[in-house]
Amino acid sequence: MEEDRFRMNGESSDDKVGRNCDEEEVKFLTKASVPGVTQEDDSLTNIESSERKSLTGFKTAPGGLDSVLPEIGSPGRFIVLQLVIHLSTFYTLSGTMLIYVFIGYEPPHTCSHVTNVTSLLSSVGLDNTSDIELIYGKCVIQLVQNVSGVIKSVAELGCVAGNDFKGGKHVSFVAEWDMVCNNIGLGELAQTILMIGQTVGAVFFTSLADRFGRKIVCMVCNALIIASGIGVAYSPNIFVLLVFRFFVGFFQQGMGCVGYTMIVELLTPRFRKNIGVLGGFNWTISVLTLGLVAYLMQDYSWRMLQLVVALFSCSVLLFPFFIWESPRWLVANKKYNEALKFLEKACVMSGKDFERVKESFQYHVVQHEQEVHIKQEMHLEQEICIKKDMDLEREICIKQEKGINQLDDTTADETSKVVKYNITDILRHKTLLVTSLVIWFAWITNTITYYGLFLTSSSLVGNRYVNFILMGLVDIPGDISNLFLLHFFGRKTVIMGLMTVAGTSLLTSTLLVALGTSNTAIIMSTVFSFIGKFGIGASFNTLFLYTPELFPTNLRSAGLGICSSVSRLGGMLVPYSNLLADMALWAPGTIFSAMCFISVVMFIRLPETRGRPLPNTIAEMKQWWS
Repeated sequence: MEEDRFRMNGESSDDKVGRNCDEEEVKFLTKASVPGVTQEDDSLTNIESSERKSLTGFKTAPGGLDSVLPEIGSPGRFIVLQLVIHLSTFYTLSGTMLIYVFIGYEPPHTCSHVTNVTSLLSSVGLDNTSDIELIYGKCVIQLVQNVSGVIKSVAELGCVAGNDFKGGKHVSFVAEWDMVCNNIGLGELAQTILMIGQTVGAVFFTSLADRFGRKIVCMVCNALIIASGIGVAYSPNIFVLLVFRFFVGFFQQGMGCVGYTMIVELLTPRFRKNIGVLGGFNWTISVLTLGLVAYLMQDYSWRMLQLVVALFSCSVLLFPFFIWESPRWLVANKKYNEALKFLEKACVMSGKDFERVKESFQYHVVQHEQEVHIKQEMHLEQEICIKKDMDLEREICIKQEKGINQLDDTTADETSKVVKYNITDILRHKTLLVTSLVIWFAWITNTITYYGLFLTSSSLVGNRYVNFILMGLVDIPGDISNLFLLHFFGRKTVIMGLMTVAGTSLLTSTLLVALGTSNTAIIMSTVFSFIGKFGIGASFNTLFLYTPELFPTNLRSAGLGICSSVSRLGGMLVPYSNLLADMALWAPGTIFSAMCFISVVMFIRLPETRGRPLPNTIAEMKQWWS
């Protein structure tokens, strides 16, 4: 009967419901109060009076914090100071990751000479005669006998008197604790343990930072990584060192991931797009600094080098005085007063009018947050009005007209599930699964190749310190080339091209090692290794940009996080590439180049993201494949 009455008045029941919901939306928009701001909050005035003033003072619509930061001269002196301090932590990140090249170095060695030869020979049933000779090899002592001018092998023994390291036992913990021959592989475990610590720390500390704030997590991790690094320097044995290496990786990710998040959140989109290149340059400089420090300290103990690198984190002393909490985190958690203190400090340093900035904050942030909240609430209610049966729709709209704005929890939950995804969705949707598998393999390839080339740099011809520095130096042209390549070509094309360069160069280097015998061939092999490092370094930087653009909004953070975790699987294998190079110098390059070529072929399956808006849903993402 009620539905017939609607038709008699010239409108359907659906029209009536929609009209009531639209009218209610107007009521909400005109009567809403500012969330998180009370009458006692003297930092922010009433939103209605603020809006009236703002409409004459600001020509743009509310746009969040990105519309306020330019008012303080973004980036400005205050933000630049914080960026410099945050970027200084890159020296700790590269130092803890790559110092293994020096402190875990296996210097040339042979078995130590035996003092009591007679006792050694008697242990194998031989007499100490003049025709018996001991040849000291890398891991064996060969007993040979000269019989009428013919050399005959009699027996082989292990290094019964230990190992004689030509560079001295002080150069690395591998040499100090004789972790070669029968103990080989234990030293490489130190780097693998670091990667495991990074995997755990990346998940743990990013969650803490979202809940308790960026600054405190970043500051605590920075301080504890100093303590862990000092623990490594004073470790009495390999097992204690492994424990401290785990904590170094654990706290490194808390400092690195959270610190990078703070850097991004300090900048507006205009400057944010360049932070990747700036961060790349800073990373390269930190790598070069590590190589230079290691070169200058090559005559010192590995413990002293570890101690110096641990002190790279001394920038934590500046945090309590100069580093402020991320303003975006403060706004997201409705801590408006603290966000205003951040802006006031920035205004003082930059010479800006704080009253003007505060008014801008009220208009662009407080009002903007309120309008977003209202729109989301009304969108939810309209969806319910449309999708539920007529009786339930009519009941909800009647409640709204009476001023009851709370929806049934079950109804709201059912509606909210439409836009929420989780990791299991990757397995349920073929498009997502294929995308993820391809991008995961690319991350593993880039991680293994990038860090593998660093760790095998000591196997290349020439001085190992110079090789390490050159490996870092070739990242600079890679960073510069990305600026131009991404301007003219798509992300997918750039990555495929750079990985082709890396794979081809490493394959050429491998062939020169395997087939070449002259000094020229060996030198050219090193040159092509550097070219391969250029390609994979530039590819890795672009991969950081491309990956988030492939996933829908509610899976974007999880997607990037899984890629980072999966890449650690490759990172755990990287230390053993140096061990593999000792057995077959051509083997690591062959594996690296093969993985690069496989990644290029797999990338053909992925869509191009250049010029496209970020997908919000899985359905939008699937349209890229159609």
